[in-house]
Amino acid sequence: MKIVVADDSRVMRQIVIRAMRQAGHTGHTFLEAADGDAAFELVRAESPELVLSDWNMPGTSGLDLLQRLRACGETVTFGFVTSESSHDMRRRAYDAGAQFLIGKPFGADDFREVLGPALSPEETIATATSLPSAKAVRNLLESLLGREVAVTPTAPVEVGPLDPAHVAVYVDDRTRMVATAVADLPLAVRSGAALGLTPRRVADEAVRARQLPALLRADVDEVLNVVSTLFNRAGAPHVRLHSTFAPGERLPADVDAVVHTLGRRLDLHVDVATYGAGRLGLVLAP
Repeated sequence: MKIVVADDSRVMRQIVIRAMRQAGHTGHTFLEAADGDAAFELVRAESPELVLSDWNMPGTSGLDLLQRLRACGETVTFGFVTSESSHDMRRRAYDAGAQFLIGKPFGADDFREVLGPALSPEETIATATSLPSAKAVRNLLESLLGREVAVTPTAPVEVGPLDPAHVAVYVDDRTRMVATAVADLPLAVRSGAALGLTPRRVADEAVRARQLPALLRADVDEVLNVVSTLFNRAGAPHVRLHSTFAPGERLPADVDAVVHTLGRRLDLHVDVATYGAGRLGLVLAP
């Protein structure tokens, strides 16, 4: 597998490559670029399977590089390795099409967790979409919501007239459904409120009324949009948010079948500091 490492610091490029090798990824070809323009030309010429890029570089920044690649149809797996790891930076990275962001300082474990088994040291074949770990879910939500989040395993999240839930459908580049996310009404309301900095009392009132206020719909959709990155691993199909269904909306038959699948799923009790708890189910399509 070819991997482009873009950073204006030669020392940092070597640190990234060393961390990758320490994580067990020793059988790949690493191509170095000192700036975004050089990285863009490498991607176009070499067709790598993965790009690891700094955010701040002279001329074409890492974000500019990603946007240029996506604008010309390049779907290469792209991750940032950068000190720019704030909540806003992560959102901008994911919105532009990045699959992950690793903050500096970092170690081999960070690469091992993000890339996981999908980036085998010796294999370059595509792997199937897999479920994230509970830790990965917690880390992403903490970064996105800007507050502590606790997760514990729970029973499968129900969806139905008596169990209102906000459902997201994720697809690959061929628009084939590959996964769904089910946030029960309490988590949908509370995570949306936390993202939009809506007062806790508004969230509590919505939960008591068993309704998702229109003012929170966009925020909940954004939370579930970012959740799509949990399914994106190097070597696996790119996954993106396709559609969402608010509590009470009728689910298409194929979506309803997936959300009620008992296997190939991860269900978590999620407690968002200050705002309260709810449940999240991530379910892979057959």
